[in-house]
Amino acid sequence: TVRAKDATAGVTITAVTAAHESTVSRSLLSEPERKSLEPDNVSLTLGPSSGYVIRFTNGLTVYLVQQPALPVVAAHLQVRTGSAADPAGLPGLAGFTVAMLDEGTKTRDALGIAREIEGIGAQMGANTVSDGSSLYLRALKQNAPQALGILSDVVLNPTFPENEIERVRNDRRTAILQEKDSPVQTA
Repeated sequence: TVRAKDATAGVTITAVTAAHESTVSRSLLSEPERKSLEPDNVSLTLGPSSGYVIRFTNGLTVYLVQQPALPVVAAHLQVRTGSAADPAGLPGLAGFTVAMLDEGTKTRDALGIAREIEGIGAQMGANTVSDGSSLYLRALKQNAPQALGILSDVVLNPTFPENEIERVRNDRRTAILQEKDSPVQTA
C-alpha cells in the first residue's frame, strides 16, 4: 500500500492487478466522493477484478466492482452478525431488526421509502441468516445517487416506529404460520 501524495491523513490508495501493483491517483474520484471519504480515513485498493476495496476506520469494508457495460448499480451491505447472535429468549431479533430498517427514518416513513424506491425503478430488500444480515439495493446508474441516499438513510437513521413494529411483527407471524403449513418447509 502506497500513500497517495494528495491523500488526506489516513487515506491510502493502491491499484492491484493480477500482474503488478501501482499507485492510483485520487483524481479517479470525483470531488464529492473525495470529500465524503475524508472524515472516515479509508484504505482504497483496486483489486484484480478491476474493482476497489475501501476500508473505513470504523470497520466498514466496501467492495466496488465496475462493469461499465451494465447500466445498473447494485449495492449489498453485509453485517457479520445474524440470527446465531440472537439473545436467549429473543429468537428472531436479528431478522426482525433488519426487517424494520426500511420501515421509517428520521426523514421518511415506510410508505415514503417504498414510493421513492419504486419511483426510481430501484429494488431494496433485507435478509438475515445465521451468520449475517444484509441489505441490498439495485438501481439504474442514473438513479444510483438517489437510491444510495435512501439506503444510507435507512441504515444510518432508522426510527423503528411503533405502528410499523406491530405490522411487521404480524407479517412475520403470518409467514411462520404459512411455513408450518408447507410440507416442504417442515420436512
